[in-house]
Amino acid sequence: MRHSWQCRIGYNLKYIGVIRALSGSTRPIALRLAYFCPRCGLLCESMIWLWKVSNSMSVLNLSFKRPAAEKSAGLGDAGPNSAQHNSHHEPESPNSAIDVDSFISYAKADEEFVLRLYNALKERHKESWVVWDGATPDEDSVKRVYAAIEAAQAVIVVLSPDWLGSESCKLELAHAVACNKRLVPIVCREVAAHEVPKDAAVHNWIFFREGDDFGKAMDLLIQAMDTDSDWVWLHTRLLTRSVEWDNNNRNASYALRGHELQQAENWLRKSGTFKPPPTQLQTEYIGVSRMRANMVRFRSIAGGITLAFAAAVLILIVAQNRQRANLYLAQDLRAQAVWALTDRDAPSAEVLLAKSIVMDDRHDTRELFVDAQSHAARLVRVIHNPGSSVATVSRDGSDFITEQAGGSTAIGHIRAGSVEMAPAIETSAPKFAAFSPDNALAAIVMHGRVDIVDVAMNKLRFSIPDSAGSVTCAAFNYDRSLIATAGTDLTITTWNATTGVKVREFHGEQQEIDQIAFSPNGRYLCSGGWENIVFLWDVASGRLVHRLVGHEDVLLSCLFSPDNTMLATGSWDNTTRLWDVASGGLIATIRGSTSGINALAFSSDGRWLYTGSQLGVTRICDLAASSVRLSIPSPGNTINAVAALPDQGSVMTAGENGDIQVWDVGYRDYNGNVQTLRGHTGAVTDIAFTPNSREIISAGQDETLKLWNLEDRTCVRTFSGHTGSVHSLAISPDGTRMASAGGDWTVRIWDMETGACTKILPLPAAARIVQFVRSGSALAVTCDDGVIRLYDTDDYRLLESRFLGYWMCAIAVSSDGTTLAVGTGSGTIHVISASTLQTKATLYARPGQVWGLSFSPDDKRIYAVAGRTLSIWDIASERTIRSFGGHGVIWGLAMEPSGNRVVTAGVDATVRVWNMQTGSVQMLGSADSSLTGVAWSPSGTRVAACGLDHAIRIWTFPIAQDALTRNPASLFAGVEQQTGLTVTGHQVIPLSIDRLHGPHVDICTVRVKS
Repeated sequence: MRHSWQCRIGYNLKYIGVIRALSGSTRPIALRLAYFCPRCGLLCESMIWLWKVSNSMSVLNLSFKRPAAEKSAGLGDAGPNSAQHNSHHEPESPNSAIDVDSFISYAKADEEFVLRLYNALKERHKESWVVWDGATPDEDSVKRVYAAIEAAQAVIVVLSPDWLGSESCKLELAHAVACNKRLVPIVCREVAAHEVPKDAAVHNWIFFREGDDFGKAMDLLIQAMDTDSDWVWLHTRLLTRSVEWDNNNRNASYALRGHELQQAENWLRKSGTFKPPPTQLQTEYIGVSRMRANMVRFRSIAGGITLAFAAAVLILIVAQNRQRANLYLAQDLRAQAVWALTDRDAPSAEVLLAKSIVMDDRHDTRELFVDAQSHAARLVRVIHNPGSSVATVSRDGSDFITEQAGGSTAIGHIRAGSVEMAPAIETSAPKFAAFSPDNALAAIVMHGRVDIVDVAMNKLRFSIPDSAGSVTCAAFNYDRSLIATAGTDLTITTWNATTGVKVREFHGEQQEIDQIAFSPNGRYLCSGGWENIVFLWDVASGRLVHRLVGHEDVLLSCLFSPDNTMLATGSWDNTTRLWDVASGGLIATIRGSTSGINALAFSSDGRWLYTGSQLGVTRICDLAASSVRLSIPSPGNTINAVAALPDQGSVMTAGENGDIQVWDVGYRDYNGNVQTLRGHTGAVTDIAFTPNSREIISAGQDETLKLWNLEDRTCVRTFSGHTGSVHSLAISPDGTRMASAGGDWTVRIWDMETGACTKILPLPAAARIVQFVRSGSALAVTCDDGVIRLYDTDDYRLLESRFLGYWMCAIAVSSDGTTLAVGTGSGTIHVISASTLQTKATLYARPGQVWGLSFSPDDKRIYAVAGRTLSIWDIASERTIRSFGGHGVIWGLAMEPSGNRVVTAGVDATVRVWNMQTGSVQMLGSADSSLTGVAWSPSGTRVAACGLDHAIRIWTFPIAQDALTRNPASLFAGVEQQTGLTVTGHQVIPLSIDRLHGPHVDICTVRVKS
C-alpha cells in the first residue's frame, strides 16, 4: 500500500529540523501524538520534544515513527541508523538549519550519491543540510527548506537530468539566488549544458561523474566552499538575522547592536571586493540597526530635553544615517568600477562612477571617471525588435535572422534610414541559421531539412533533406559554391549551393558537431562540438589535416582570419584560442571571459577579434598582444552574433533579447578628447610634435619612425633605415629636419618633406638621445660610451665632446638655446654650456635615474623626475625648491609652453598633469602598459604619451572639463545615454528603450515589410 508523504517522513527521517536554544536552562517535555494518515488510513505516531527556553517553548526536534502495520510487515527498523534505509546508511546527525556549511539541492534519483557526498563532507568537518527522500510539498516543510538555504554558508547544486526536471530543485535554486547565496554546482551525472538554468550555468562546475576522481573533486569543492569563508559566514549570519527581523514585522528588538552592529557595518563597507554581494534586505537591516543604535544613544543623552528638540535631533540623525548610507554605497560603486576597469569593462565602470559621483561627489572619483570615459565604447544605434531572438547577423551587418514571438523565422534588412522585417519564411523556430559571405543566401536549419533561402527575394530556393533530424549547423564557403552541414550523425556533408547535390562526406569526429566554418580561400573546413577537439579538413580531398587539441569544454564558435593563416575558436571553457592553420599549433589563448564564447568576428584587416559571450559581454581582442582591449556589456542578454562593420569604427552585437546594438569603438579609445594611433609593431620609445602641432612623430623598437596626421589619425610617412631600435628623436626648430638616435650606433638626419635620410653619423656605441640646440645650428648627442657630442648642423662636423658619465637618460635645452641639462643614471644633473660643454652647475637628484628634464620658461629652474619623484630645482643655489610624489616610477616629462604645468608618465601606465605653483595633480588617463615617453604640443592644446603597448595616445585640452565640472545628475544622465546602461542598487542593468533618446542614440523599431 502506498503511503502519503506524512507516513514516509515517519520511517525515512529521524529529524525534520533543529532550533537551537538561545539562552537559559533547558528541560525537555515530550508529547506523543497519534493520527491517521489521510491517504493510507494507518495509525501513525509522532513525538514532539519541547524545550523550555527563557519562559518560552521552542520545538527542538520532531521525529516520526512509521505505522505499526508496516513494522509488522517485516520492513525492520527504517530509521536513519538502519542498513535498510534505501539500501544505505543515512547520516547519523540530524539536519540543522543553523550553523551548517552547506545546503545540498538534489533530485531523489541521486540520493545514493548525495549520501556519499554528505559523509565525505562530514569527514572533512563540513555539516550539510539535506532533505532525505526529496522535499515534502506542504507549506511548513518548504519554509524549513528555505530557512535552511538562508542559514547555509553555500548551496551545493547536484546537477543531473533528474535535477533539471525537478520543479522543487529549481525553486530551491531560485531562493538561493534571491538570497545571494554562494552557489557551487557539481555534476554527478552528465547534463545538457544549455538546459542548465543560467544562475547555475555561469559558475565553474565541479565534476563528480562516474569515472571522475572523487577525491580531487572533493578538494575542489572544499576549496570553493572555503574561499572567503569569513565573509560568507558573516553574510549567512546577517541574512538569517535580517530574515528573522523581516518575518517579525521588522520589530526593533531584533536589530543589531554594539559590536555586532560595528562588525556588520565594516562588512558592508567591504562589500565591493567580496562575493556574494549583500542583499537589499541585509543593507536595509544594517541601516535600520544603526538608526536604532543612534536613537538609543540619543535617548540616554537627551532624556531631559523637550519633545520638540528631540524630534529635531532625530531628524538630524536620520539625515546623517542617510548620508552615511549614501557614502557606503558610493564607496561600493567606486570599488565595483575599479574591478570593472581591471576587466576592461570601461562602460560599466563609467556608469558606476557617475552614480558614485551623484551620491558622493569627490574629485578623485571624477578623475577615475575621466579615465574610464577615455576607454569606453559609445552606443550609437539600437534596432528594437521586442519579443524576438536574433539567431545571426550577416558579416557586414546589413541583414539578420530572428525567431519571432510566435515561434516563426524571419529575415530582417537594416538600411540607413529604416529596418524592415520580411514576412516569415518559416512557421517554426530555426535550429541554426547562417548567411553566405555576400548575404545573397541564407541557410536555415529546421527539423528534418535545411532550407536555402534567397535573402533579397525572401524566397526558398531548395531544401536539403534531413530525414533523421540530425543536422545542427551549416556554413557557406566564400564563393558561395558549397554548403556544408553537420550534426549528431557525426558526418560533415558538402553540397552544391546551386543544385543541392551532395559533393562529399567527411568522417572522423566521435561526438555531436555543432560548429563548422570554411576558410576564406575555400581550401579548409573546420568543425567541432562536444568532443572538445577542433578538426581541420582539406575541402578538395576530404583529408583530415589537423586535430587541434587544447579546449577543455564544448566548442561554441569557430572562424578563420581574413588572410587564411589563423583560426579562432570559442568554447564553453570561457577561452578563445588562436591556431596556426599551416602547422596546427596553438598561437595564443585569450582569457578574461566568465562564460562561453558564442560568437566571433574578425576586423577586415585581421588585427582585431570580436567575441560575444553567453553572459552578454562583447570583447575586443588585440591579436598582436593576444589580450582583451575592451569589454562592452549587454546585461542579461546572451550574445548570439557579432559583426565588425565595414567602417572599422563600429561593432554590431545581437542576442536573445531581440535588440541589435551598434557601438562606436573607433581605435579602441572612445572619447572625443582622446585619439589612439596604432601602427608600430614594437614598443614606442619617443614622440615629438611638429612645430605646427598638427602632426606627431614617433620612434619605436621596430626600427622605424612614423609621421602621423592628427586630423584623420593616419600614418602619413614611415622613415626606415635604422637597423636597431630607435631610442629618441628631435625635430629642428624650423620643422624641416629630424634627427634620430639608434641602437645601431648611428644618428640619422631626415628630410621631413621627402622622408629621405640625408646624413648618417657613425658613433662608437649606441646613440641614446638627440637634441637640437643653439636655435638649430647644433645637434647634441649622448652615447652609451658616456660621452656627449656636439655637431654642427650645416656640415655635421664634430664641434665639442665631453665625458659626463655612463647612461645619460635625459636632455633639456634652455629657451634661449645656450644651456643644456643632462641627467644620468647616477642621479646627477649636469647643467652645461651648449657651446663649450663646460659645467655651469651640478644638481644631485639621488636616489634614482634621471629620466626626464625641462627648463622653466625663465631658465632659472629645472623640472626633473628621478625614480618616483618630480622635483623643482633652483639652478643658482643648486637646491631643491619643491618635490611631489604619488606616481609610480616616472619615465617621461614634458612642460606646457606656458610653464605653469608639466605632464608625466611612467611605469604605472598613468599620465598625470601637475600644477607647478600649487602642486595639485590631475590624472589625465591611462594606457594598457607602462609608458616610456610624453610630449606637450607647442600650441599647448594636446598631450601625447607612448609606451610598451605599441600605441600613441593624444589627449586634447581642455581635457574632460565637462566631466570634472558638470552637475552630477546631468553627468549621470549623459552617461546613461552614451552607454545604454544604468545602475540600480549595486547592479549595472540595461537602460530601458523608452529612456533612450537622441541625439546620442538612434532608435529604430522594426517594421514588417508588406
